[in-house]
Amino acid sequence: MTSIVIRSDYKDPAYASLGAEAQTAWRKQGPNELGGEGRYTESGFVVVADGPNPYIKGSYENMRTMAGYEGAVEELPTRGAIEKAVGTGGGSGDWGYISE
Repeated sequence: MTSIVIRSDYKDPAYASLGAEAQTAWRKQGPNELGGEGRYTESGFVVVADGPNPYIKGSYENMRTMAGYEGAVEELPTRGAIEKAVGTGGGSGDWGYISE
């Protein structure tokens, strides 16, 4: 079994765009398509940081404004919001976001 992580959460818009294109291809679920027959599932992605982090802020802005991701990205402005989103009762970071 092989695991592949495909994401579009990058500060660099070119990388974000490439990741989004890859996700579009993998989301196709027909039996003869990349994501078919259970080959691809999505679990969401949480990114957090302690204090201001230009890379993560840039990644958040790319995801928030990228076509096809409208409404799929939620800011997590506090440690409490992060803990609630991940459901673990603990964690790290005091700012972040979740993309579904």
